[in-house]
Amino acid sequence: MIDQAISIVLVSAVALPMAAWCGETTVLRKLTEAAPHLNIAHISGSPVAGIHEVEIKEDLSRLYVTEDGNFLFAGDVYAVSTDGLVNLTERRRTDQRRELLGNLVSEDMIVFAPKAGTEEIVYVFTDVDCGFCRKLHQDIDQLNGLGIEVRYLAFPRGGPGTPTYDKMVSIWCADEPREAITAAKLGETVADVSCDSPVPEQYALGRSLHFGGTPTMFTERGELIAGYLVPDELARQLGLP
Repeated sequence: MIDQAISIVLVSAVALPMAAWCGETTVLRKLTEAAPHLNIAHISGSPVAGIHEVEIKEDLSRLYVTEDGNFLFAGDVYAVSTDGLVNLTERRRTDQRRELLGNLVSEDMIVFAPKAGTEEIVYVFTDVDCGFCRKLHQDIDQLNGLGIEVRYLAFPRGGPGTPTYDKMVSIWCADEPREAITAAKLGETVADVSCDSPVPEQYALGRSLHFGGTPTMFTERGELIAGYLVPDELARQLGLP
């Protein structure tokens, strides 16, 4: 939406008087006193003069604060250029996603890799009871044939305490997770197994990334690919011939 795309939306104002930029420490104190729930990691400069970026702990959303600490904004910052609108906030999120995904351990994911060599990797947050997740899994052989390696991360949409969540723990704890996830996505019963699985951490990571549903994919570069795509279209978005 164009009005959302070209503006930073004002969500709140911190009504504490202050004449000029007083430094990160003072503004951090003001924001913490006014809105302790924000859980601020730190405040740094932004591309906009007089506006500073507020980073929230364990969350890739961005807030912006005026240098006097009196106004707090939420939304994305776009640069207006001769080439159109450039989402600078999304660039920051992409960098952070690349770092977070790069720190994951491959043994904690369920990986389907091409036999002929990997050209591109996609990290896929999946729910085994999601229809489009099942459709994507039916494409695994074709995706591998195109040189695309699929690395599954668990994101049971209903969260802990749901049958899907427990099922995904069993899948990640199975002796053969690849076979277990394939069976589950075919609607077959998976044996109940428990272990110290990475499902809680992967689910928490997914929530911090703020995507709307499953499947949600990310490239190694941290770029977001939302929703199911047919193999040829996914390959095209990844820049594969």
